Amino acid sequence: MNADSQSPFPLVPGAEEPQAGGFTSIPSQAGPVLGNWYWVTPAKNSHRAAADEWLGCAMQVGSNFVEIHSPHTDRGHSYVRVHFNDFWTDLRHEPDAHAVIRQRVGFYQGESVRLMGKIDEVTRLLGMTPQAQIGAAAQGDAGGALMVLSSQHDPKAYSTALEVAKKTTLPALFEEVKTAHASLAMWMKAPVMSVLAGMADQNSIVKDIDDRIFSVSLYAGLTEESVKIAGGAPAEILDKLHVMQRMAYMDEECLANYKVGGMEFKDIGTFDAWLAEPENRDRILPFPRTLVAMRVRRHSKERDYEGSIHTLVVNFNKEQLDKLTFLYIRNGDQLWRINTEVDFGSLIFPDASVFDPNEPKMAKMSCGNVKEFVSVHYWEQMRDRQIETRRKAEEWHEEWKKEHAGENSWGRNPYETYTSDRHEDYEPVDSTSVYFDESMEKIAEKVKEYNRVALIIQGLFDRSLCLHPHLPAKTWSADGFDKAVKLIYDGTGTLFNGEAPDFEAYRARCNASLSVGSQTIGQDDFWQRAEGTKESARRDNDYRNRAEYRPERFKPYGNPGPGYIARITKWSKKNGATFEWKRDRQRYIGYGQSQIAASITVPASELFNVSAYKAGDFKRFFQDPRTRQHYLQWAPMLIAAEEYHAGLAALSPGINSSQE
Repeated sequence: MNADSQSPFPLVPGAEEPQAGGFTSIPSQAGPVLGNWYWVTPAKNSHRAAADEWLGCAMQVGSNFVEIHSPHTDRGHSYVRVHFNDFWTDLRHEPDAHAVIRQRVGFYQGESVRLMGKIDEVTRLLGMTPQAQIGAAAQGDAGGALMVLSSQHDPKAYSTALEVAKKTTLPALFEEVKTAHASLAMWMKAPVMSVLAGMADQNSIVKDIDDRIFSVSLYAGLTEESVKIAGGAPAEILDKLHVMQRMAYMDEECLANYKVGGMEFKDIGTFDAWLAEPENRDRILPFPRTLVAMRVRRHSKERDYEGSIHTLVVNFNKEQLDKLTFLYIRNGDQLWRINTEVDFGSLIFPDASVFDPNEPKMAKMSCGNVKEFVSVHYWEQMRDRQIETRRKAEEWHEEWKKEHAGENSWGRNPYETYTSDRHEDYEPVDSTSVYFDESMEKIAEKVKEYNRVALIIQGLFDRSLCLHPHLPAKTWSADGFDKAVKLIYDGTGTLFNGEAPDFEAYRARCNASLSVGSQTIGQDDFWQRAEGTKESARRDNDYRNRAEYRPERFKPYGNPGPGYIARITKWSKKNGATFEWKRDRQRYIGYGQSQIAASITVPASELFNVSAYKAGDFKRFFQDPRTRQHYLQWAPMLIAAEEYHAGLAALSPGINSSQE
């Protein structure tokens, strides 16, 4: 394989690199030229007259269009895209654009001089002299005003003239001057547009070079590190590499540190050891040669910054590390981890139901940008549905007018429904659209995004020991890809049997048997949150405490709380469960009185009945990926209950803990 190639094989099923086509481009010498100037004729359906044609520069020449921009002003500019089919009718080349621009510059310079002269004329007729012409020895303002007034035969008429000049004549002239200066600045900047057009063309070349550098770095492994985490015999030489489609998450797969919000980046070494165990390896990497992409976490971990800016920065850095992506590769008994900087997204590759670049598409446009794609089949259904709904709405409206003739109010039309997704907003992704290039570029970017893993895979076959021994791999051809790689659709292709398990419904069933003596989980967290509220209120009332930090959870010194797993000492369906324990006195009073009784009443909705739990119940939530990703909701309760029933977790020593 050539390391410079953009796409070694199409990971997108059936997808080749998208190419513009389906029309004949106009030769550059006969058609639009980047940086040339053209007169734009108003569209036939425009309200503007033919005399309103405007001069613009060709700032972009695409595969089937040219984009013309007018000179820029402070308020923006006009632009239009003209299809090659309309080039000869809508555009007229201006061979001497510089002469036209010089003429416009001269015209607006003259306009500025003329308007300033009119302003000077108005002010002089009213007896006003520009401040710059008043000498230092001139008489004061009062004397000058008296001199002007003494020369007026009709002071009232003079006052009226001043008012008109102030409110009408001068503001209008100032506005004309402002417009003339803006037009002058616009045409003085116009010659630069041809240069900018050439620079835009160069930027596309730079982007292509950046893409090529990125591809080479992926193939050559400039952003990767390989770590062997388990040894042993490799797979058979004919075994294919199975690439799993779904991005997996370490914390969800092993439920590590679920009691403290799940694992994080620093726990990767522990995860590697856990994954190397055959039972875990065979579940996550089930084939002799398997590649799976993994991140540490799907969701950000809640971390208390404890009021410290330093801790806040440290927590931010930890969160960024948790988002890194790793490739785990199984080769027989061997296990490898590749640290990569590539962000693959939730799916390493799509299937045809998610993204098929060769399927006919319609593009939704907004302000000249491609927002999204839908298939032509989907768009046709949407169009027919909307046309039929509008027809029914019109029929209903006509019937209503007949039945309520003369009434001013309008009834509610049941067929008039607002939708922001109108079929008129879509254009076909073909050569008839002047936004065809942007559409194809977006599709090409999507294909490149999914094909990044392809570059890595070919590089691993060519230069790494983690897949040896293997036959020569040529994954850039369809036949070579089929011999070396098999795609496993465990993401979009996963079938779920019925609704996802409902943890709250399961908890409610278990809690239905709550009574005195039931062992539960949840009371300790409820107590710590209550203590956090108390501690925050205490700090609010302490004038010496100027820190803004307030703890969400708090555990007072010398107070163990009800315990993680504890027994209910009192039960009421109305009030909930009461837990009792002993804590240290806040103030020591004599011998033998160092501890006192403490209690808390907790609503049943905050608890989980460990006594009603059956061994293995947690598996129904763990085995379904839809609930596994929300493991922090159920794992702290169910895994603790599993450990308790297995004798691996002890009951907290409450006051009545000896009673069965």
